[in-house]
Amino acid sequence: MVHKPARQALAHPIPYQALLENAPVNIMLADLDLVIIYMNPASVRTLKKIEHALPVPVDEIVGTSIDAFHRNPEHQRRLLADPANLPHRARI
Repeated sequence: MVHKPARQALAHPIPYQALLENAPVNIMLADLDLVIIYMNPASVRTLKKIEHALPVPVDEIVGTSIDAFHRNPEHQRRLLADPANLPHRARI
């Protein structure tokens, strides 16, 4: 798996990206393959504080499957496979 730096520009701009970049809350986006494609600066700052507890260094999260962050990835995949559950919000 090829990892992208956390702050790498997106191949396709996200609508309202400037709002995401300046949001005071943590925002991460994943594509339909459940690969993390974006983390806003607030997420990077927060995750840097707990990087020692993460399965992946913060600078390698973009480009990583969300599976790396779940004890039971199949549960998350079933949840996200149902379009009725999208968009999905989670509090961690």
